[in-house]
Amino acid sequence: MNISWIIIWLFFWVSALGITNYLFKKHKITYYEKSWQHTIFFIALSLIFFVVYQDQFFVYFSDLSLWHLIAVLALFIIWLFVPSLYKNDYYAKKERFGYQLPKFFEILFQDICFLGGLLTFGLSPVLFGLIFFVVHIPVVFLLPKKFALFPIFGSLFGGLIFAYLQSQGILGFLVALLIHLSFWSTLHYLFSNKGLFGITPLKR
Repeated sequence: MNISWIIIWLFFWVSALGITNYLFKKHKITYYEKSWQHTIFFIALSLIFFVVYQDQFFVYFSDLSLWHLIAVLALFIIWLFVPSLYKNDYYAKKERFGYQLPKFFEILFQDICFLGGLLTFGLSPVLFGLIFFVVHIPVVFLLPKKFALFPIFGSLFGGLIFAYLQSQGILGFLVALLIHLSFWSTLHYLFSNKGLFGITPLKR
């Protein structure tokens, strides 16, 4: 186990998805109201992460092709327009687009961050998948508790699946990204029926 890489990874994860989300909640800063600022933040953070992990990523993405990039673009476009299927969204249309845009890049950052840890921790995919679950537990302090249970328990299965898929190469990374996006799309679709399960999601 490489302690230095663990510390670096935790710094990125906590900075991007821990401290910032705590501050967003405290000061009532939302994705949909500050859409472009959040989008730029996650893109910039992903680029910095790539620089820090460039040696590992250079090897992992050595077979990257135009088709892989087109696949990511296609997922991005589908992600932006899938909310049109929601019947009774708890976001207004403008708010929903404002949320979808930065959320895509947050999810992409999470998957890139996941890959960085998988490549450097020196742990088996199963153990690292469990770590992904553990670092999601603090979400219970950032989201309404009933709603928070969905991403927390989703991360348990997702972490194990993502670890296996990403360990298979670029195609596996793309499939993991597809599953991650599908999870959130399905979750939002279910909650577009206001009051489902007696839970009102946090608009963020």
